[in-house]
Amino acid sequence: AVVKVSEWASSSAKWIEDILREIIGKRGYNPDLVQIITGYGETGAALVQSGVDKVLFIGSPGVGKLVMKVAVVVVVVVVVV
Repeated sequence: AVVKVSEWASSSAKWIEDILREIIGKRGYNPDLVQIITGYGETGAALVQSGVDKVLFIGSPGVGKLVMKVAVVVVVVVVVV
């Protein structure tokens, strides 16, 4: 899983990564399956366009609409929370 945190929450990235890796490790999976990236909108757009199977978006409605516009073009399943 690749997790892109908000550019406003980049200081929390390590904390988020530690929690996710601990959970995944306790389930018997390799903790390295989680990768955290930071960046602005261009980073998120590149991630959506990169060939991923699914995107889970948690954020503002405005940015959610932008994610959906890109996802429709590249045919990616998007879950908006």
